[in-house]
Amino acid sequence: MAKKVLIISPEIYPKVKVGGLGKMVAGVAKGLAKRGVEVKTFSPSQNIYRSLWKKQAEVEYRKLGWQAGQYCQKNQWRPDYLWVHDWGGVWAVDEFAKSGRFGSGKIVWTIHSPLGDNYDYSYGYGYQGEDEPIDWGDSFFDFSDLVKQGVELADLVTTVSPGFANRLNRHSLFQNVDSIIGISNGLDVEAWDPSRDQLIDFKFKNSWLEFKERNKQVLQKKFNLPIRNVPIFSFVSRVASQKGIELLLKALLNFVAKNDIQFIFVGSGEKRLVHRIKALSQQFPSKVGAKLKADFDLPHQVFAGADFLVLPSLSEPFGIVVAEAKKYGVVPIVHLIDGLKDQVQDNKNGFGFWNYHQEKLEKKLYQGLNSWQSEWQKNQWKKNKTDSWIDVSQKWLKVFYEYSS
Repeated sequence: MAKKVLIISPEIYPKVKVGGLGKMVAGVAKGLAKRGVEVKTFSPSQNIYRSLWKKQAEVEYRKLGWQAGQYCQKNQWRPDYLWVHDWGGVWAVDEFAKSGRFGSGKIVWTIHSPLGDNYDYSYGYGYQGEDEPIDWGDSFFDFSDLVKQGVELADLVTTVSPGFANRLNRHSLFQNVDSIIGISNGLDVEAWDPSRDQLIDFKFKNSWLEFKERNKQVLQKKFNLPIRNVPIFSFVSRVASQKGIELLLKALLNFVAKNDIQFIFVGSGEKRLVHRIKALSQQFPSKVGAKLKADFDLPHQVFAGADFLVLPSLSEPFGIVVAEAKKYGVVPIVHLIDGLKDQVQDNKNGFGFWNYHQEKLEKKLYQGLNSWQSEWQKNQWKKNKTDSWIDVSQKWLKVFYEYSS
């Protein structure tokens, strides 16, 4: 059984706060350590994606691989598994191999980011005011060649949900992989505990109704919205095309105008989409509030006070924000794709649509609206079944051990 795992990741929470990848690496690394595995993690000290915008992706990832190799050489430490994360992890593997400190160890490659139907990839880390998201297509580097190289190097290809694994298994770039394994992400159950959360104003005590009502008032104040007992819908994520913002904004024009609701946005990203959200909030100042910057603390208060989370992503390997929202009884409204369909069952613990069309999203928004304050909606917080990172780490260990046997 493997006892040493070396993790190379472009981000790790809370040192570098970007998205679900960093939370997964931090959570699983902690869980593995608690289970007796010797874990070493290597990640940048700052947001690596800023460098990616400058087209230095390969340089940054190779630097991580080199640093890991140097550590292993200096300390005579040989991992049983080299676990690299996301597309750039391929470069990290290539660089680490030069250290000669791997031997018979296995390479595990975990994919966290969406992949289009063509040989392209667009994620959108435009936090610094750029007009467009990062384009990972062949104009940036040979993306298809990078993926093929990863398939050749990796002993085991994995991802962060069974649903996304199914999509990758069908993709032509992975036709030479026996089977991509998907393990759903977990949740930091201590950080996301409504009875102990230090980032919300009113903690859950005895009454869930009081918990939601009081936090809703706090939320409305934070977003300069009228203090009223109306349903609050939310969008908490990167403001990027991949997240389905265009579809959401089209649907909201009619939905906000015709209904007594409030909608809040939290996140930063593509400049043109940020402008459109600002325009919507200016058009409906008493109904739409927005904090258009990256914030990893504010979502706690959002979910404590909001009723619904809307995430109509075009692709979503897992969607950790959905797991976080459900912990606070927020009903998700999502496009049923990839990891989102693993987390949301339509009319059971949320609302989901299959066909990516404005009318389909609007239908689900109205279903959410009609469910507001029903017993079904009020009891959603009891249905959260997201695993802790400790539980998820055990699932990863099982995959590693079964592969080695």
